[in-house]
Amino acid sequence: MRRVVVLGVVLAVAAGAWQWSRLHRLRLADVRFAPIENVVAATGTTGAHAFNANKSHWLKACDQALGPMRVEVRATETPLSFSNDRSVEQLTAEAPPYDRSARVLGKTYATLLARFDVTSRYMAIATQPATTCLRPSISVELVLNNFRVTVAREFAPGTCAYNAIREHELRHVAVNRAVLPHAAEVIRKEIESEYGGRLYFGDPDRIAADLQAALTRHWLPRAQSLIELGLQAHEQIDTPREQERMSRVCNGEVQAVLQQLTRS
Repeated sequence: MRRVVVLGVVLAVAAGAWQWSRLHRLRLADVRFAPIENVVAATGTTGAHAFNANKSHWLKACDQALGPMRVEVRATETPLSFSNDRSVEQLTAEAPPYDRSARVLGKTYATLLARFDVTSRYMAIATQPATTCLRPSISVELVLNNFRVTVAREFAPGTCAYNAIREHELRHVAVNRAVLPHAAEVIRKEIESEYGGRLYFGDPDRIAADLQAALTRHWLPRAQSLIELGLQAHEQIDTPREQERMSRVCNGEVQAVLQQLTRS
């Protein structure tokens, strides 16, 4: 059985202000079961003995036949790009209404995607009545997508002001990059603690539905909360002191541009 669940978090981080909004997307693939050998063949038991085997026998047989649960985590990102095609006015307009008092000189954009790929192995066991045992394996991938930095077009590439704003935005880039591996590792440990070594018994379709519900109900919000927690570090970058420093860098080059915009 294979199911894929995707969570998307859209980020936008700006020099002088930062914001982010959330977009949830669920992509649920059709359930596909790939049964392995029947437990009779796996254990070498036959006839009445197979039907009369006790609970410990079936636990051992399923554990040996299905193998250990596997939890894999990956953190990847698309290449970082840079642009210089938006004005200070346009970037400032993208900030939330309560945070437009400061001019926005640059912004870091990214989309964080959390993918949960669940593959389950199961087999029929000759209990009375007959049932099925199942064990899932889960793959977690956090992807930093559509990753780019924009510096306002009033600051030409190569100038002191452009480089200063770019360096400021790269600090936000570092925060976004640090969120991924930390969140992935925490999720890996928690999923292993929750599901590791556990066997499921019953109807495969019902088990699959329960696993899907658990992912949607708990693990997607958990991934989101870890991302949110990590993104709080952006607030430590865009402090009033940093805004004041940025307005005075490069011998007043940034300040001169802002004053010109105020007069126009």
